[in-house]
Amino acid sequence: MIDQEDFSELDPELRPFLYTNPVIGPSLRHPLVCMPSLNAKLPPDFEFANMIQLVNAALRQKKEQKQSAINERGWFTYVFLHERFYRTEALIECIRFNEYDLAALWELVREVWADSENVYGQADTWHQIWSHACSQKWTAMTPVERSTLRRLPNAIKVWRGVSNFDAVRGMSWTLSRKKAEWFARRWSGPDGPILVRAQVNKADVCTYLEGRNEHEIVALPHHVSVLEMHPLT
Repeated sequence: MIDQEDFSELDPELRPFLYTNPVIGPSLRHPLVCMPSLNAKLPPDFEFANMIQLVNAALRQKKEQKQSAINERGWFTYVFLHERFYRTEALIECIRFNEYDLAALWELVREVWADSENVYGQADTWHQIWSHACSQKWTAMTPVERSTLRRLPNAIKVWRGVSNFDAVRGMSWTLSRKKAEWFARRWSGPDGPILVRAQVNKADVCTYLEGRNEHEIVALPHHVSVLEMHPLT
């Protein structure tokens, strides 16, 4: 357990976000300030109290920047002031600030989606976002991506790579079997690696993204028909 006396000078807003990592010790995971290890070796002339002061100062600065972003309706800045794990929640806050009008926010949705490393863990939130009925959803795509999607057949063959059977029905798919195999092998899991082949109607595609050469098709799970699953060796 963390000795709270060691952090008595830490901003009270930060203290609930302290936790003990079993490998590296005390860590901080606040929406605006994250420090993987508060036990890091410090320079000889740098005391632990100085680090606490820097962390507190970082929080104050981020909060000021966050308020400025709200005042200026700078939603990209607002979201990316947050640490990665909390950016999807920050996106939802922006949607609320914008009175649930996503017309001008789809480019931001795209960036947060691409940046996220926990889409599956935040599936309900992303389902809510991509389900939004908005005629401007196409603006999440670049002109090249829109052109590519238009040229695809009405019934699109897609692939997904997972390492857990519970993750088969997700929102993120790819046109590339090779990329799906890479994702299947990316993380170790109890059932994987597993390659999934499926089909989705073009009319049901939420967006198509070519960033990082992933050739990604985003679709709500109930619109995707899984055709085949088999383990990879």
